[in-house]
Order: sequence, then structure tokens, then C-alpha cells
Amino acid sequence: MPARRSAFTLIELLVVISIIAILSLLVLVVANTVRKQAKVTATGKRMDQIVMALQVYTASGGTVASVLQRQVLRSAPTLVSLREALAELKKTTRWSPGIWTLGTAKVMPNFRYNNDSGDQRDEVRARFYPGDTSPSQIGESLEHTLEANPDIAQAPTRPSDTWYRTVWPKAWPASDWSADPAGSVPMVWETPWGRPGWIDTVAGAYTWRNGELATTAAVRDLSQLSPLHTRDLLIAAEVLEPATAGEDYRTDRKPGRPWNDAWGNPLIVLAASFHPPRHDTTNTTAVMVDKPYLRPRDYLITRSREHFGYAASVYVAVAAMGEKPPPDTLTAAAATGPALTWAAPDDAKVLRQAWLDLRVHARAGEWNQDSFADPPWKGLRKVEGEGRMSLLSAPTEIR
Repeated sequence: MPARRSAFTLIELLVVISIIAILSLLVLVVANTVRKQAKVTATGKRMDQIVMALQVYTASGGTVASVLQRQVLRSAPTLVSLREALAELKKTTRWSPGIWTLGTAKVMPNFRYNNDSGDQRDEVRARFYPGDTSPSQIGESLEHTLEANPDIAQAPTRPSDTWYRTVWPKAWPASDWSADPAGSVPMVWETPWGRPGWIDTVAGAYTWRNGELATTAAVRDLSQLSPLHTRDLLIAAEVLEPATAGEDYRTDRKPGRPWNDAWGNPLIVLAASFHPPRHDTTNTTAVMVDKPYLRPRDYLITRSREHFGYAASVYVAVAAMGEKPPPDTLTAAAATGPALTWAAPDDAKVLRQAWLDLRVHARAGEWNQDSFADPPWKGLRKVEGEGRMSLLSAPTEIR
């Protein structure tokens, strides 16, 4: 009768231990993957909530997009009827007394396109004063033509006659958010994303926009959006409290905060605007007298509504840096440890560098002028590589 075995052999024990170790390692890998995916999902929800909150941003004075442009992004002026703009300037309790003159006639403040008194449209502006019923030669009216409303923050100094053409120019200046150091000019486009730009028409000494569109879409992509209004947009989305927004966003890296991703790094909100520029005609002579080239100052707003169905929109997207901030972003923040915190003077510097790093890693430029019709991704894009991860939402148009 064979003897009974009372214990495992050493080899059997080693085999069992090896199997347990392998199973434990597999469980650990799966658990880490599940935890990472849970954080990606939680971060994606926060990013979606920010965009949804901005889509229903409530404030008086127009569409969601126009209010966001004026009050949050500060990328467009407040436009009112000419009558309202003139009525504002009549408030001598707010503005210092005084009127502008054209030649020897004393008139209400006029709104000039060019600074030479021979501009025919300057003569038309001079007619807009109480009691004058003469028609505008270029189709403008006190009731229906739009103009920038004087900024009461300037009071009691009256705006100059060129102020109007500066805050609402005939061509929006190029954004300088990506310059080093970062500038303050917002990203504003003259036509919507995915649509062609306006045609510049040249005839003799005159250059103007006839309200027609080019045949191909203007070149644009997601990497062009500016990150510099992140904090303002998070306040508008009610993610940050206005009183403590700056300090909270710069220093509070708790993963549960709605302005951070699930790893505790700050979310970056990106934005650009569409707003038609002022219509203007430039010339190489001192006097503009050819009426066919002259249009109302708000002509491109009218044409935008006819071409696109709207005349203002805001494009937003949200980016997250995932498990760890990019090294260059930490350097920009002068961070002394792995946590991305910085001081108030470095706001623009840190946001600029964070988005410069993220847009490359997440390949933001792949979402271009054709992508609303044929998107390279939908919802949230997750990119891993180079020992890091980045998350980027597809852009949303808010009207």
C-alpha cells in the first residue's frame, strides 16, 4: 500500500505562488486601468458640464453668444441703434459738456469712418441730430443702423471720433495670445467657423467688401482658440466663485474641485468668437464720393444674417492634462513640486504654455475648418504617449 502524501512539494508550492503572483499582477493592472478610465470619465463629465453651462449662460442684452462676447470674452462692443448711441452722449450729467463740429456747423457728435472731413459718409453722419429728417445717402437710419455704444467707463471724457472705429474695426486685429509674452487681443473671426471669408473688392482707388463670400472656407483649427479667458469662462459657468476665483484656480489642486480634472490639475477652457466687422471703404485719395462703394456701417451684420442666419457665435472647447502637467507648463508656473500652482502675475504665462503643450500632444490642429461637417473625433479625445495623457473636447458653437 503506497504511502500517503502529507504536503506539497517545493516545486508545487513555487508553481502555486507563481500563479497567485501572476493573477495578482493581472488584477492590479485591471484595477489601475479601471481607476484611470473612471477618472477619464469623471473628467469628461466636468468638461461637458462647463460647456453646457456656457450654452445656457443667462444675462440681459441679446443672444447667449453676444452676451458672452461682451461681458466675458470682451471680444466685441455693445452695439445699439444710432439714436441710442447719440442719446447716451447727450447725457451731460455723465459726460463732460461739449459738442463736435464739422466745418462751421455745430452738430451732435458724428461717427466718422475716416479722419478727413471730405469723407462723404462723414457728411452723412453730421445729419444725425434732432430735427433733421434728410435721408442718408448710404442707407443708414437712426432707428435701424447699429453703432458701438459709448463706454460709460470712460466718463466724463467723451469718446473720440475714432474710438468707434477702434472698438468695432473694419478688420479684427490678429490675436496675440500665443505670443511670448502672451498678449490680450482676443481671437475673433469675421465669418463663422467652416464658412468662407468676405471678398475684398478693388476698383480704382477704392477697396471695400461687397457682402459676398469667397468660394472656400477660411483656414481655421482648434489650436487657434485662446486659453486666456479660462477663469472668466469658469466664472460664467458657475464653476468658480467670482470673489475667490483667482486664488482657487491657481492653488487649489484637490481632485474633487470642478475646475480641476480628476487628477487635480486645472482644466483649460478655450474660446474664439465670430462677429462681423464694421463695413468700411478705404481709398488712396483724400475724398470718397462714389456712392456705389458706400454701405451702412452695419452692412456685414445684415449680410451675415442673410448668409448664415446669425451674426454672432462663440466657439468653446475644454482641455485637460491628465495624470501630470507637462514639464514646460510646470516651468512656466515656477512650480517647486509636482503640483501645478502659480502666482497671479503668471496667469497668462501659465495658461498660454499649458495650451501650447496640450494642443500639440492632443493634435488639436486636426479639427480644422472642415471638421464640423466631418469631425475627426466626437465628444472627448484621449491621447496617450510620451509618458503622459491629454484630454480634449470637440469644439462647440454657441449662438
